[in-house]
Amino acid sequence: MPDALSKTVPVWCAVLNRCFLRGSGSEEIWFPSECVSAQEKSHIEALLPSFVNTLKVADVLLLY
Repeated sequence: MPDALSKTVPVWCAVLNRCFLRGSGSEEIWFPSECVSAQEKSHIEALLPSFVNTLKVADVLLLY
């Protein structure tokens, strides 16, 4: 399975959900287990808050 489907799409979905649905941020992100190891999943999950903040800052900048 290509990285775009196994990693990129789930990451974008998680970031958009956390930005626009204003969730608690603790929702679990799902990756195909045969494509993404537990260690890699943990690493990506640790990066999600920075991705969310970057998107929020970009959104504010686009308003000006």
